[in-house]
Amino acid sequence: MPLGAKWQKFEHTLNLWDENTTCPPKQQVKLVKYALFSAFDFLSLSLVFFIHLTWIKNDGSVLTIRGTLGFPTAGAFKTYQNEDKKFWVVTNIGLNYFNGTSFVKITDGKSYLNNSFFDIIDDKKGSFWLPSNKGIVRIFTDELQKVTSGLKEKVDCIRYDDGDGMLNRQCTGARHSALSLDGKILVPTLYGLAVADPQNMKSNTLAPKVIITGL
Repeated sequence: MPLGAKWQKFEHTLNLWDENTTCPPKQQVKLVKYALFSAFDFLSLSLVFFIHLTWIKNDGSVLTIRGTLGFPTAGAFKTYQNEDKKFWVVTNIGLNYFNGTSFVKITDGKSYLNNSFFDIIDDKKGSFWLPSNKGIVRIFTDELQKVTSGLKEKVDCIRYDDGDGMLNRQCTGARHSALSLDGKILVPTLYGLAVADPQNMKSNTLAPKVIITGL
């Protein structure tokens, strides 16, 4: 394999492990090909650990990203690179993107993005969906574009939970979510599979009734 003899392939899987890694012996890692911006003349590989990222460059050099390049000391659950070449990482403390130089944490006004996120699903219709320990957060990609381009400081996002029809707001981090062929978001939770249809999701803009029971 091009990464050297120390890297061995798991039987029946596409996962890799390194005998000399500083992580627990034979811990599985996910290999992600990351194409940098056209200004760069090389491709990079990123390994997703639960405790950090490892960046393997084409020249063979290795950089462990844990509390460096703006990336927090956090658990990385999933990475994703969308069509505009931004590299996204969901962690146990929020959502980060890599702009080619450093990682930047995405924030919102309601602290929805300060949760533990387990996955990132691009519905290809203009939204990212982030399953978390407190529901599913939906972020419109045009909001992310405004923040990453410096037009806004924080994104506006929506969170769906048991008040919106989920039987349990706790999504599961040990299983991946999916995008169905007809565009539905499928998210495993503690009480079964939650299904969201991006084309038919309506937000409740009515404020709840206030009932005063005493003074």
